Amino acid sequence: MNSTTFDHDPSSTDVSSSLSVLSTTLANETNPEHARTMIEKQQLIHQCEMMKIEIAQKQQNIMDLKAQHDARMEEMEEQFHTAKHNNQILQFKLNSALDQHSKELKATQDANSNQILTLRRKQAEIECLLPSLQVKSAEIRNLLLNMHVSIEQVMLTF
Repeated sequence: MNSTTFDHDPSSTDVSSSLSVLSTTLANETNPEHARTMIEKQQLIHQCEMMKIEIAQKQQNIMDLKAQHDARMEEMEEQFHTAKHNNQILQFKLNSALDQHSKELKATQDANSNQILTLRRKQAEIECLLPSLQVKSAEIRNLLLNMHVSIEQVMLTF
């Protein structure tokens, strides 16, 4: 190759210096075909530079979105753990209230059972006393009937 051609190294990271060398080469170039090729190379290098800028911007956007996503995930995980903790607290309170209610209900049932037993015992006692009271009542009735005391006799005694 002659000294007026520009060999572009694709691994080169300094595109702007390549453009400057290419521009200088184009100014010194007299062959129109070669000048056209050099202009095309310059356009391609410029397009590559623009694509690199665009890629860098998109990578930055991706990194920003990833950071936002990570922050949102952390926030949601924290909300989840808070909700889970609150659920455990509420479950504990519910179980405690159910246990307390169950104890109170059992105490009420025991008290009612004791009252029923007491009432049954008293009923049995009364039923046992009833025949003897009926006999005594009949005796008193017969005694009163046999007395033949009239109202007039009672009035005279006063």
